[in-house]
Amino acid sequence: MDSSASQPRKRVVLLGNKGFIGRHLEARLKQLGLDYHGYDLPEVDLTKSCDVPLDTETVVVMTAGVKRQWGDTIDA
Repeated sequence: MDSSASQPRKRVVLLGNKGFIGRHLEARLKQLGLDYHGYDLPEVDLTKSCDVPLDTETVVVMTAGVKRQWGDTIDA
């Protein structure tokens, strides 16, 4: 097992911070005083590494989803 998996992370990247779950999670992260960065579509492009601060001390939480009833597609 990788020993780095048990080490505390220093940053949280929250994808989908404007949705129902993301808003509540973001509020809790703020309450805990954690270093977090919240993003929502179309603010971030995951195909471009410079858009999101990622390193070995970052945890990525994805709460974003495709909502077909709003016309979203995975091709958007």
